[in-house]
Amino acid sequence: MGAGGASRRGFLVGAACGVLSATEAAAGAGSLFPRATPSDRRGLIAGGALADDAGTAGSLVHRLPRAGALWEREPAAPPLPGDAAPARLALAGPAERRLSMLSAHTGERIDLRYMVRGRHDPEALAEFSRFARDWRENAVKPIDPATLDIVHAVAARIDAPGPLVLLSGYRTRKTNNSLRGAAPDSLHMRGMALDIAHPHRTAATLAKAALALGAGGVGRYDASGFVHVDSGAPRSWRA
Repeated sequence: MGAGGASRRGFLVGAACGVLSATEAAAGAGSLFPRATPSDRRGLIAGGALADDAGTAGSLVHRLPRAGALWEREPAAPPLPGDAAPARLALAGPAERRLSMLSAHTGERIDLRYMVRGRHDPEALAEFSRFARDWRENAVKPIDPATLDIVHAVAARIDAPGPLVLLSGYRTRKTNNSLRGAAPDSLHMRGMALDIAHPHRTAATLAKAALALGAGGVGRYDASGFVHVDSGAPRSWRA
């Protein structure tokens, strides 16, 4: 791997996440990301650290629902015509695009330049797909580049320090069926959806940024502090 590839890639594995008890999760006890202020350093991975734009790192604490907890009430997505591949969304943006994200479940962090000179980088897309894998089943499926473009645009609009947090990416059917409230035909199973959060921005702020794009689906989950974004038909919901 050349120097250019090395500068674009690299997972950093953090400490394991804590979990809520089944009772707490069912009762909706505590937001994943409480209403944050710019000075609020609560947030992501127990025992881990997150560097902000100034290069400082703080100790972060994060509690996650267990696998079978009420995770999201995603409405059924409108069917795609026939067996057509997911539509590519034409989102205006820079010709060079980079995503910095942290996985809440695995502790992996990625800082990835996935678009170069206006073209998606296949190698970078493959690396992101591994990052956004179904961690329960260790299964990988290609993530739709249009979904990455949506997440990139959201990150640019919220203008917050540090990486976005990935809560859910690709899901196998087995995983999807284990999550109460997940749509039977969830776009997570097609590699078209990502659930994201940020320790310094509320779900309302993230949802507003996503809705302003007018592209794909946007689900807002205030109690848990995250938003669902996908590259399916434009629609929105709140839970």
